[in-house]
Amino acid sequence: MNKKSTMKLVILFGIILLAVYVEEGEAICCARGGFLGFGCCSYKPCNIFCCNCDAQCRNYCARRSFDSFLTKRNAEQEEHGHPKSKFHDIDGDGDRRISFEEALDYLETKASLNRTLLEQSTEWWATMDTDGDGLLKPVELDSSLG
Repeated sequence: MNKKSTMKLVILFGIILLAVYVEEGEAICCARGGFLGFGCCSYKPCNIFCCNCDAQCRNYCARRSFDSFLTKRNAEQEEHGHPKSKFHDIDGDGDRRISFEEALDYLETKASLNRTLLEQSTEWWATMDTDGDGLLKPVELDSSLG
């Protein structure tokens, strides 16, 4: 193998690694606690569950849990997760579909959002429920689950 062929293989391998890395980066739900502790720890918009973000998650956010402070781990290490496990956490009855009630339960208990406000302003739900069937499928939570 000559020098040019070796270089081409190295470049090709680098491109493949980069593609795999980018794919993995897109399949992460970001932690909560963005700017001033609100929103998601992402550079661009995410859905209300901090999934399906348009860019990668921020490395450091304003909020850190007490445990992460004591163990010197940042909150993102604790809270970033794969969309599949986030979907499983939200799907209370395990039927592989998230109902509006399951979403409300999760957002109230895990994200500390105001349930009454979420019930009154359902635009967030309509935006995510792209097929309008009243249930969220995995791909509607995060496009990487499609």
